[in-house]
Amino acid sequence: MQADAMHGLNENNQTRILVCDDEEPMRFAVSTVLCRAGFHVETANDGRQALELIRRQPECYQIVITDNAMPRLDGISLVQQLRADGFEGKLVVLSGGLDAAGYERYTELCVDEIISKPLNAERLRQVVCQLLPAFQSGTSA
Repeated sequence: MQADAMHGLNENNQTRILVCDDEEPMRFAVSTVLCRAGFHVETANDGRQALELIRRQPECYQIVITDNAMPRLDGISLVQQLRADGFEGKLVVLSGGLDAAGYERYTELCVDEIISKPLNAERLRQVVCQLLPAFQSGTSA
């Protein structure tokens, strides 16, 4: 499986983000926001494809942004597998209707951030920049 790749405006930025969502419009929206902020973005259609990409090159991605509800491998299962594999990058979950048990499970798995849908572009940019030490000093695009 080949991930779709988009490049941000700042080609010197080496931060790679994997966006995992089964809905193409959401993958496109998230990717567009992040590319405009200067990040290199790749996408996966579901949790299984994301897991395959990360397992091939675990050091490649600094952040994984995943949807919660997806076919084949949902967000919680993806995060569980990544944690079991020792993935060291940051994990962000996008969700349109996460219940209390879901929040608790993601908290137990030490997810770095949960962002509610509908997508708020500014909130997404802020979260990603806060998760990356190089951007905390005010050097973000």
